[in-house]
Amino acid sequence: MAKKILIIGGVAGGASTAARLRRMDE
Repeated sequence: MAKKILIIGGVAGGASTAARLRRMDE
């Protein structure tokens, strides 16, 4: 269970970080 939460959190965190970086690029 904990591993699944970590994976989901990592994916969500990576997506939000990528969106933030993309916004900074523009």
